[in-house]
Parts: sequence; C-alpha cells; structure tokens
Amino acid sequence: MDPATQVEPVRVIGGLALRFAVLLGVGLVAWRLARPHLTAARVAQVFRFTLLTLLYTAVATSVLDLFMTRWGFMGDARHRGLDVMLEHRAERPFVYRVLTPEIIRRVSDVVRERIDGSQQRWLVRDSPLRRYARPRERWDVAKAVPFHVGYLVLLSSLLVAAFAARAFAATVYRAPPVFVDFAPAGALLLLPLTFVRGGYLYDFPELALLMLCTLCLARRHLAAYYVLFVLACLNKESSPLLVLYFAAFWTQRMARRVWLGHVAAQVLIGAAIVVGLRVAFRAAPGDAAWFNLPANLVFLIHPLTYFGFAPAYGPLVPFPLPFNLIALFLVGFALLWRWNEKPVEVRRALLLLGAALLPLYLTFGFLDEVRALGLAFPALYLAGFHTVFDLYDRFLPAQAPSAPADP
Repeated sequence: MDPATQVEPVRVIGGLALRFAVLLGVGLVAWRLARPHLTAARVAQVFRFTLLTLLYTAVATSVLDLFMTRWGFMGDARHRGLDVMLEHRAERPFVYRVLTPEIIRRVSDVVRERIDGSQQRWLVRDSPLRRYARPRERWDVAKAVPFHVGYLVLLSSLLVAAFAARAFAATVYRAPPVFVDFAPAGALLLLPLTFVRGGYLYDFPELALLMLCTLCLARRHLAAYYVLFVLACLNKESSPLLVLYFAAFWTQRMARRVWLGHVAAQVLIGAAIVVGLRVAFRAAPGDAAWFNLPANLVFLIHPLTYFGFAPAYGPLVPFPLPFNLIALFLVGFALLWRWNEKPVEVRRALLLLGAALLPLYLTFGFLDEVRALGLAFPALYLAGFHTVFDLYDRFLPAQAPSAPADP
C-alpha cells in the first residue's frame, strides 16, 4: 500500500484520540471539582429531572407529529396558511391571534440572516420536516425557515405546558411525586383527541400560556401573572376570560375592594387588547366571529353524534369523538367524582368557566371542535388529577413488595 494513503487514516485517528483525551481530562477535572457537592439527594434530583425531560420530550414530539401530520401549518391556504398568518393577512378571526405568528416571524428573520448556503440547502432539500408540507406547498428558504421555527415553538410550548402542569398540580394537591411527575405526560397524550376539525399554530402556545398563568395564580405570583395575561390575550382573543381563574383562586386571599380592583383591571386590559386588535384588522376579510348556533343545535340533537368514532393516533384504530357517550362519561366522571372533596378553587373555576364558556361554545363554536374550550383545560387537568389520584389511592392502595416465595 502506498505510504501516502496511510497518512490520512492515521491523522484522523490521531485527531479523534486527542479530542477524546481532552474531553476525558475535562471530565475528570469537572468530576473532581463537583464530587464534594454530589450528594445522593442531588444525584437523585438530576436523575429525576433528566428522566422527566426525556419522557415529556418523547410525548410532546409524538403529539406534535400527530398534529403536524394531520393539520400542520395549513400549507399555502389563502386565508389561514403559514405565510398569511406571519404577515398578519389572514382572515378574521385568525388574524387577531398575533403573538405566536409574530414570534415565529421575528425569530425567522434573525435565522435567515445567520445561516449559510449549506444550511439553506439542508433546510430546503434534506430536512425531515419537509414531510409535513402539503403536496403542492411552496417550499423554499423563505418558507422552510419559519416552518422549522414554528415547529420548535410548538414543541417548546408543549414542554412548557407539561412542566407547568406538573408544578400546578404540586402546588394545589398533596400527592405522591410519582403522580405529579407522570400525570402531565398522560394529559399531553390526550390532546390529539381534542383536535377534531382543525388545529392551528397558536394552539399549543395558548395551552402553555394558560398553564403558566394559572400556575402563577396558584403560587401567588401576581406580577408574573399580569405579564403572561397580556401575552395570552395577544395570542388568542378568548384569553381575557383568564380573569375567571383569578376570581376563583383569589376571592378569599385579599380584601374584597382590592379583589374587585384586580378584576376590573384585567377586564379593562383584556378589553383594550381585543378591541385594539379588532380595530387594527377591521379591513381584513372574514367575520369577527362565526355564528354557528343553528348548526350546533342540529348536531347536538342528532342521535349519531353520541356514537361517533374516528382514528386519532393511527389508522384502523378508532377512538371516541368528544361527544361520544364514552368520552362524555369519562369527562363527566373526572369532573364530578368526589366533587365536594376537590379544592374549592378548582370547583369555583369549573363553575365560572362552565357558565361563561358553554354558552359561547354553543353560539360560536363548531360542532365537536372542543379545542375551542382550551381555556378550561387547566381546570379540567386539576379536576382529572384529583379524580385519578383519589381512585388509585382509595381503591388500589399501595402494597409493600413481598419477598419471593421459597421454591
């Protein structure tokens, strides 16, 4: 063999060995410095957080894959596709939901300025996200960059929602850590059942903001709540109704006059944002709201409504639709089981939200698109958490592991 041809492999192996030695040395030094501080409790906490991060990421990625496969970013749809949403040219009421599109647009502008030609070619030709594009959807750098940014924004939103749900339950309930840790993953897995007739790029950010807002209320972080409240109102025009959570959680935590002042402030802030967006986009096509009361009434009185099934997670495996009797039983049981034993804040929130959202849903919702009831998801999560925990604690008590029997 020509000696010249042997030089390159030797050089490559030598370079890899040098890098490995450097990394090993850095690792040994870091271990030596950190070892006095690595107690068993701290190592256990690192293990727990790492495990939860992997679990939540796996579930969030799976849920997002289902969302993107079925709905994606609506392709090049003229009235609500990705391009028109980012440019705030969508039809009403979608154009009112400005926060998520604005974040994606601004981040995309920064990314375009910093990627080189090879990275652009990868985005356009080789990126695995291209499979989520519609068959005839335009796909160039101008489209691929915000598409990837939007995907990461939605994935981050699901992770934030999961960790916020974990903290929310830990704040409201005294439950074993295993329930607190694993309940958010189960809740995320149920999300695809709510995206029956549509899904939009602002839905998962809405969920994250709702969970963060209610978490701040439960932990009494009012300053952070107000900041998140404004962001939530910019993301979706139904979010001013977060004031109902404030009313439920804070009615007995402050003087009535102060409480009324906060309620009035949130109503004014929410109204100002909603009215301002309607004025700003008054020339946009479409309607400010869709009046669907007749169609919804026909849907609700039709017997087949309560026996509907459809695939939600994969082909050939039907799951009950939201108004299927099975789904109604599960939701009703989760809400009503041991009602008087649920925290009073949770009961107040459910009653206030039911009184406000159900008439709105009946009038402006669309058939069984329960995604529109997203504002109630934090309260539903707390109610379901209490029910599942109580069932396991009451009827399936923990038993100490027994020693194996002698052969």
